[in-house]
Amino acid sequence: MSRRSCFTIVLIVLTAVFALPQFRLHAQSPLQEDSPTARPAALDQSPSEASIVTGISRLEQIAVPLTTAVQVLNSDGNYFLKVDLDDPRVRVRTMVANNDGGGVQYLSGMRAALSGQGYLEYALVNADLFGGNCPSNLNCGQGLTYISGSNRTNTTTYGETWRVRGNVGFDGSRNPEINVGDGQSRRHMTISGGPRIVLNGGSPTCQGELVTVGGATKTFFPASGEYFDGDVRSWCTDPNMEITAVGISGDGRYLFIGMSTGGKTIIQLAQWLKDRGAHEVLRFDSRTSSGMYHYEGGSQRFGNDSGRAVANALAIGVTNEQPPCTPNTDQVAVGDNTRFARNTVNDLIIYGNACCGRKAVVV
Repeated sequence: MSRRSCFTIVLIVLTAVFALPQFRLHAQSPLQEDSPTARPAALDQSPSEASIVTGISRLEQIAVPLTTAVQVLNSDGNYFLKVDLDDPRVRVRTMVANNDGGGVQYLSGMRAALSGQGYLEYALVNADLFGGNCPSNLNCGQGLTYISGSNRTNTTTYGETWRVRGNVGFDGSRNPEINVGDGQSRRHMTISGGPRIVLNGGSPTCQGELVTVGGATKTFFPASGEYFDGDVRSWCTDPNMEITAVGISGDGRYLFIGMSTGGKTIIQLAQWLKDRGAHEVLRFDSRTSSGMYHYEGGSQRFGNDSGRAVANALAIGVTNEQPPCTPNTDQVAVGDNTRFARNTVNDLIIYGNACCGRKAVVV
């Protein structure tokens, strides 16, 4: 038998096998409206699309939206972002005033440093406490500060205050940690504030005690071991101040950043964040220091400038990159504009471009 004849026979056999019902492409299960990755929608099909799926009398096309890296939590006078740190498009950045040069600057000025950087979406909030008369060429924040793994030493005016202040840190893979002073192990990007309000998923706590240290009055927070200058016990009870805060989820996947515009105590705000998934909550400098900006697609979604020039900020950005797509055993690669076509027996045909969606299997 000639080589050409063998090839013809093999081709005929393969064609017959793949025409059998068990080799048709089926959905693992019908796509439901409550599926987190698929939302049914009746769409008109074009003739060219219909020709792709011949032999099916009725088609239901289903759009699969991509997940976003940032979710807005906007209620009860609070505006916070829930940021997915597992999304590789996300960037976390600590910022020192005046393009990281030092001194103080209004938050609107720091925001300008983020615009034009190619972010699809970005936001920033004020962060650490600071005092007056800080030199313009030094980090004026009173706590631990790292930018891209480099320690930004505080002015000597603050001495060793960083050792008794809460902070939030991130390693190079954006894994977060909220801790106090030298306990912080993640120092790629680190910024401080305090006090810690939710610790290890417990109930929100804010109870300061007046103590004297070296002849100076301090407020000590025994739950976290933090000290602050003067009498700041009102931080726990004042419902009229604007409050900036940061939180992280128990698994470290989500970062919460934002501000309350008034009407809540820090305890109430922390509970609100805990109800939405925060396992740790750290207060940032508040009252007239509070500020936040959130931009998406070049448009301002939220803007509240700090009431005074501040020392530093915590920022997030979402880069303009293709969303991550590594299909696992429960997925196939489908895309932003991909649509599924399905008939009454749940035969599933996929066409379009590529990202990750519900699985289709050959059975």
